[in-house]
Order: sequence, then C-alpha cells, then structure tokens
Amino acid sequence: MCYIRKLLMFGCLCLQLAALANMGSPVRKGTLGSDPFISQYVTIEHEDLYITVDSSFTTTQYKVRYYINATKSGKQIPFLFYASEFLSDFSVQIDSQSVPILPVPKEFEQAKGSKFENFAYFFETDSVRQRDRVLLKEKDQGVVGMNIGLNDMLYFETNIDSGQHIIEVNYTASQWKDYSGWVINKSFRYALSPALYWKSFGTLTIHLDATACKLKLSNNLGMPTKGDHQKKATWNFDKMPVKILQITHKPSINSFAQFLIQLGPFGIGGVIGGILMILHILLILRKKRGGDLDKVKIIRMMGNLLVPFIYIGSCFYAYDFIYWVIGPNSSGQHSYHFIMWGMYPILLPFYWLVVGVIESILTKS
Repeated sequence: MCYIRKLLMFGCLCLQLAALANMGSPVRKGTLGSDPFISQYVTIEHEDLYITVDSSFTTTQYKVRYYINATKSGKQIPFLFYASEFLSDFSVQIDSQSVPILPVPKEFEQAKGSKFENFAYFFETDSVRQRDRVLLKEKDQGVVGMNIGLNDMLYFETNIDSGQHIIEVNYTASQWKDYSGWVINKSFRYALSPALYWKSFGTLTIHLDATACKLKLSNNLGMPTKGDHQKKATWNFDKMPVKILQITHKPSINSFAQFLIQLGPFGIGGVIGGILMILHILLILRKKRGGDLDKVKIIRMMGNLLVPFIYIGSCFYAYDFIYWVIGPNSSGQHSYHFIMWGMYPILLPFYWLVVGVIESILTKS
C-alpha cells in the first residue's frame, strides 16, 4: 500500500505540472492589412498592391494604389478601412495630395442616416445590439470570418469631382505567428475579401519584393505571372484570387527533429513502454523459474502499476523533448495534451490483461 500511495502522490504532482501547460490561442496576431470597403458612388477599376518584406521577416511595407471612378462630385467619403493594429503611421493620398485619416467615432454605430450613409448598402444591422456589422471573410469557402462594426473603421473625407482619381495608401505591418504546429509559422496577411462587397472587381496586380529577405518564403497566390516569388514577383488577376493573401516563412529543422515529429509523442512513448513491458515479462518469468513466488507477485504488481504510468509520462514529456530538439523555432505550444493522464485508469486494466495473457502463454510453453 505504501508503494501505491507514493505512486499516486507522484501522479498528482505530474498532473499539477501539466496544468501549467499553455492553453491560450496558438495564433499571435499581427497586422491584418485589408482592401477598403467602398462607397456606393465609387468603383475601383484597378488595384496595385506593393508588398516589401524586410530582411528579418519582421515587418512588411504595404503600398496600395487604387484607380477609382467617382460617379458623384463634392465632399464625400470614398473608402472605409478596417483599423487593424497598424505598426506605424497609416497615410493616404488622393491624386498625390495627403488627406487626414480618422477613426469612425464610437457614436456612429449605424451607417443609415449618418454621414456614412453611402456604405449602408453592405452593412447588416445586429438586431440585438442595433449595431452595423460586416463579415470580413477569411476562408475561400463557407462564411468563416470576423464581424467588423462601423466604428472599427478608419475613414477620410475629401472634395473630389466625378471621374477618375488615384488613391494611394501606405503603412507598415507586423508579422503573425502561428504556434499550432511543432514549428512556428510566421506570416504577413492581407485581406482581399472586402472586394466581395464592391459593385464590381476590376483588375488586380500584386508586386512582391523580398530581395532583402534571404529566408525561404511561400505564398497562397500560386505561380507568379513573372519573376521569382523568393525574390521579386508579379501576379496579375481579373478576379479575387484568395480571401486572405498570406506570405509565409516556416523555419527549416534538422533531420533528427523531423524523425521525432514523424514518430510523434505516442510513438516515442510506445517504444519506451514496449521495452519496459518486455523487461517486465522477462523478469516475472525469471523469478517464476527460480521458484520465488512472493517476489513474482511484487514484480507483477509494481510493473502493472509503473509501466502504464511511465508510458503516459513518456508520451507527455516527449513533447518537451521534441521542442528542445527543434530549438528556438519550436512553437512550445503544450495545448491540452495533459489530458492524456486521464488514460491511466483505462490503460491500467488493459495492461494487466495483456501481460497476464502473454505470461500465461510463455509459462505453458
């Protein structure tokens, strides 16, 4: 009983340590760059999106030129921008003249009947909170996305004539970090999905300049129209290519780390548990042949208790071992794997049964 009590106390200590595992969101949000939401009196005929990545893949510079056609003259608000954690100043020029950018005041919760009336055509009103919202779609299929309120937006007012104009937007964006896998995925994200609410989609040219960055990059745009997506590349589109444009860097890892990831924590635990089970059975058979039945009972009981426990512990701590082998680019995201300790009372009788059957077969032979 003393052995069992100590084992249970040790198990409780391991569970307390496991509870310290990080259960937060695996994604650390950076800047979500975004196309604008446009007034009903404006059409975008062409968009040039310039993306310049820095040498360390820490920030990126967005420069976006919108070639618009205004069907109305006078003072108006052509665009609304989603205000998402811009790293540095957000600047706007219209026809090469700077215009001040402002947050939509908190009191404007509905577009209809306000100076944002020209944007009411795509907003939906929350029947409970009586607050306008629009879905910023994140996936190419389905309706997954973020609900954005009117007062989550930035805007500018300008006095323009009807006809063609060029609006240029500049800002610096920070990276996103995804800790959901074994290795941290770093990315820059830009939402093209507001274009779903435009009256028409003209043409889009995306220019990527990653010449300063020597890291291996990938993106979800496919093959470029010209150039090398690892350095400088251009894509031309006449329809929206993706909802969220992503430029991603996934650090490379050594071959041993790749092997451990393929094996997985349960594979590592299985190897250790399998070796211990074989040693446990051999020790029982050895003591049986020596006629020491009292020691057989003790070895059988202790092995039946310890081997399943060590198997689960090996699986649990294999996560930290794999993260250590990966090195500084490991995500270290423990998530909810401490729940595997709940397998112990289920695994215990199963192990007893398997060992008992193998012991019986080998004894008879």
